[in-house]
Amino acid sequence: MTAMEATQELSHVVLRVNSGGLDYDTGKALALPLLSIINAKQAEIAKRHGRRPVPLSFGYALRTGMTF
Repeated sequence: MTAMEATQELSHVVLRVNSGGLDYDTGKALALPLLSIINAKQAEIAKRHGRRPVPLSFGYALRTGMTF
């Protein structure tokens, strides 16, 4: 799975949690593997540009809505 596919799937999980279709714990369990893929890609890009990576968390994704 690519980082873009993981981001799209994460947005679906966040949408379902925010709409009440999933509870928080189930949504977090579904999101953790996706977040690891996204954060690995972020770290790779940050290293290439000499920057510090800013990891994405499940709580941040829920707060921002994260729908793409």
